[in-house]
Amino acid sequence: MSRLKPLTVLIIAAQLIGIDAIAATITLKKQAEVDGPCVSLGEIAAITDADAELAARLGAVKLGAAPWPGTVRRIDAIVVKLKLYQFGFDPRDVSISAKSGCYLTTRGRDIPAERIVKMAREHLLKSMQWPGDDIEIELVSKPASCAIPAGCGDDALRPAGNLVIRSLGRVKVGVDLLVDGKARFRKTVTFNVRLFERTVVATRDISRNDRFSSRNVATRRVELERWPPRQMTDIKRVLGRTAARPIAADTPLMPAMIISPPIIKRGDVVKIVYRSRCLEITASGVARQDGAEGDIIAVENLSSRKRLEGRIIDDNTVLIDG
Repeated sequence: MSRLKPLTVLIIAAQLIGIDAIAATITLKKQAEVDGPCVSLGEIAAITDADAELAARLGAVKLGAAPWPGTVRRIDAIVVKLKLYQFGFDPRDVSISAKSGCYLTTRGRDIPAERIVKMAREHLLKSMQWPGDDIEIELVSKPASCAIPAGCGDDALRPAGNLVIRSLGRVKVGVDLLVDGKARFRKTVTFNVRLFERTVVATRDISRNDRFSSRNVATRRVELERWPPRQMTDIKRVLGRTAARPIAADTPLMPAMIISPPIIKRGDVVKIVYRSRCLEITASGVARQDGAEGDIIAVENLSSRKRLEGRIIDDNTVLIDG
């Protein structure tokens, strides 16, 4: 009878008395440093007494997220047994030597603050609803440079959600630091957003009822307080009209400051045009009110003496829509 090897004898003996054989021995290191973002069993433990295929499978068991650079995570036997069970292993088939557990740290990779600011600025520009030709974005505050796990890819930064900008001035933009595609930390960058527009401005003091002309108004680059702007931006819509109140020099013109001079006055003979989808009739009439272009005034048909209301088209025509 041939002699049996000692290990074989031990396994046979364990089976005979009802004790399962140990398939592998896992010995946790006292300390380990990983690249992250996740940590596997093979990075923090020595796996012995197992064939190559089993050792590889055990080494690939994921133990969760690696600690953030600069912090420490402790992994003990309880954590290892739980993860083995989750990955389909029977913890009774392995021997775990942990002692005080493994103290785990992560190698870091620096993310300069300038990269975070650049991503935040690009996200801000894409989110703006305003024209970009006359926008100034000033950096107010930026986060400090930070470190992410060395194993994270170049896509470890992502703008934080949809950015809705409703007003000018101070705007905060978030940038998320990702681990396995999930936001782990958020860095905030603050900008001051300034918007400029060529606006009609009084070039000198203007009195009430003065007519606007190239002698008292011009367009200038002016910082806006809101968007859309309240100021007049088209000088063609200002020239020839009248000041509704006194206006100081260098004041941007608002619609409420401007009135149109009447082009039809009460008593003027006008042409009344009645227009419907398939019919147009003209008649002579008399204006019963003063009005500027676009105003609705009362007119009287000279033939029928009927009083009507219509919109002033020009200095001689009042349109009545059917």
